[in-house]
Amino acid sequence: MPNPFENQETSPATRDRAELAAKLAKALPSYGDLEKQKAFLADKISNEPIFRDIESNQDLAQAIKDYEGDNLASFVAERAGKIWEREGKYTDPYKYSLDLFKADREREGYTMVNEFFYYGVDKNRAHIHLRNPYAAAGMDSPGANVMSLRGFLKGLVQFAQDIRERRDAKRITATSPLLTNPQMTALMQSVGFKDMGPVSDEIRNNHFKGDTRDIHLMVADKGEFCEKVKDFKELQARLLAALKEKNNQ
Repeated sequence: MPNPFENQETSPATRDRAELAAKLAKALPSYGDLEKQKAFLADKISNEPIFRDIESNQDLAQAIKDYEGDNLASFVAERAGKIWEREGKYTDPYKYSLDLFKADREREGYTMVNEFFYYGVDKNRAHIHLRNPYAAAGMDSPGANVMSLRGFLKGLVQFAQDIRERRDAKRITATSPLLTNPQMTALMQSVGFKDMGPVSDEIRNNHFKGDTRDIHLMVADKGEFCEKVKDFKELQARLLAALKEKNNQ
C-alpha cells in the first residue's frame, strides 16, 4: 500500500491537465468577460488543432461555446485531458506526437516524406525541414539521435526522387538549428549545399521566434543535389567520407 506521506509520481495525464488549467487561468482574464474568453478559446481550438481527430477539436470548441459555469480554465483542461486519454496520447506518446505534427504540416501545405523530414515548394525553391521527433515527444537519447540521422538520410533520398522532375523548384534551401551540428553540416555540404551563414532577423522572427540557438541558411542547386543523392547506402558512404575528411582537417 502506498505511503500517503511520500510524494507519489504524477501521471502524465494529471500533469497535462494541471499545466493546461494553470496556463488558461493565467491567460484568459486578459481577454475580458466569460463570453469573450469563450470566443477566443473556441476560435483558437478550431484553427490550431490540439487533438489527432479534427472532430475532437470541433466538439471541444462547441462545448466551450455552450459553457455557462464559473471556471472555464478547469472545464477546458478536464475535457481536453479526457480526449487525450481517449485518443491514446499516453499509450503511445511518440506516435501521438507524430500524428499531430503530420496533420499540422500537411494542413499548412507541406509534404511529409517521413517522420524526420518534410518540405514545401514556393517561388521556384524547395525548402526542406529537419525534425527530431524523439526530442519533440520527450524521448531524446543518443540512440534516438542515430535513428533520426538514418531517417533523415532516407528522407533525403526520397525527397530527391520527388523533386527531380518538378519544374517549379530550381534550387533547394534549408534552415534549422540542427544544421549547425558538425555531422549534419558535413553531410549537407557533401551533397551540394553551401552554408550561407546565419538566417536574417525576419526569418528568425517569423519561424524561430524564441529559439536562441544558432540557425543557418543552406542552399543547393537542384541538379547537383539530385545527382549526388540517389541511393541510401551511397549517401551513408558519402557522409562517412565527409566526416573522415572533416576530422583530418
